[in-house]
Amino acid sequence: MIEFVTEGNSKSLTFSDVEDNQFFVDLDGFLCQKIDPDSYTIVADNVGNPHGGYFDDVLEESPIKKVLPRVTKIRFG
Repeated sequence: MIEFVTEGNSKSLTFSDVEDNQFFVDLDGFLCQKIDPDSYTIVADNVGNPHGGYFDDVLEESPIKKVLPRVTKIRFG
């Protein structure tokens, strides 16, 4: 058997890996923003359409797909 190990994050990501106010992608592919240690809002669905939702009592070990780079400012044109 041959196994190829690639560079990058091999650790499974969880909700605890996301900082407050940081964007992330949940297991369903929805764009989300963490509010505090146990809650988040949904910003867009898995095809990019605006979508609202709120989840609380989220466990730190809840798996997620991806943590997005920290956004420092959003400019409106």
